[in-house]
Amino acid sequence: MALAGVIGRDELRVETNSIIVFDVLNAIGLILTALALLPALLSATVSRTSTWKALMASSMVYSSSYLLLLPIGQRSVAQPEYGVCLFQASLVYSAPVFITFAGWAHVLQIYLGIVLNMLANKLWLLRINIMLLVTPVVVATFMFAVSLIVGVKHPDTIMIDSTRRYCHITTPLPHIITAVLVGIGTAGMMVFEVLVSVHLSTHWKSLREMSGGGISVFAWFRLGRIIVFTIFPFGAFALNIVGFFDSGSMNDKWNMLLPIMPLGAAFIFGSRTDIFRAWKVSYKTDSAWNIYEEPKPIPYVCLDCGKAFEFSSGTA
Repeated sequence: MALAGVIGRDELRVETNSIIVFDVLNAIGLILTALALLPALLSATVSRTSTWKALMASSMVYSSSYLLLLPIGQRSVAQPEYGVCLFQASLVYSAPVFITFAGWAHVLQIYLGIVLNMLANKLWLLRINIMLLVTPVVVATFMFAVSLIVGVKHPDTIMIDSTRRYCHITTPLPHIITAVLVGIGTAGMMVFEVLVSVHLSTHWKSLREMSGGGISVFAWFRLGRIIVFTIFPFGAFALNIVGFFDSGSMNDKWNMLLPIMPLGAAFIFGSRTDIFRAWKVSYKTDSAWNIYEEPKPIPYVCLDCGKAFEFSSGTA
């Protein structure tokens, strides 16, 4: 009996420590993405596209979804209240979809800006920009609604997971739909990354001659960040697949990797010198505004049609 008591206390200590680590990682992701987003919203020295801001905001929603039980005092109870648990479970299933499609929208905006150079038609561009902002919200809301409906119809499937980190739904349907949507969003990101890469490779020499190396080098650097970020939604897709086929201790260990999506977004997109300088308030610069909310455009001549455009060189 004494040995069993010691083992029980050790298991409880390990479980408590894993919960603390999980919460700390999500809190760090939330703070870092907020620190990256605030200068883009408030500082005239930091210019970012609207889809970049949406991506940071979706990362904050993702981190917050796993921290929901903490501030309302439901973490320490045996089973959180049904309404709270259902809301968090629905948010947990929709958050990966939100951040993935926000990433897709950001890549597509880069494709439209760099490859198609459609800045000349401001009205058409504004409509596309609105579509890119609305689509991730619509898809994530759909996933939230599906999870909510499943939870309402089957209330006995709403419970806290075995590691006590967050609430989930034991029926496989939300796992399947989330995995499919994340897979579609990730595939969409990859398709447009390939299209941008092909364009840059094909016109590399001409772009360097016209821009003195600035546009082409910047575009490759920007695309590289997006390609690296694609790894994280793909990881979320894999975790959802694992969660569907395995709900045991192995899946519980893999769940510790869930906070890496906002952490990845914060480090990849937030680690820029202008953001650091904005927090230091150490310099001032002129900023121009357009529909893409990027700096002053650079003249660009279409290689195929010979028409002149303005190329926006905002940062990713």
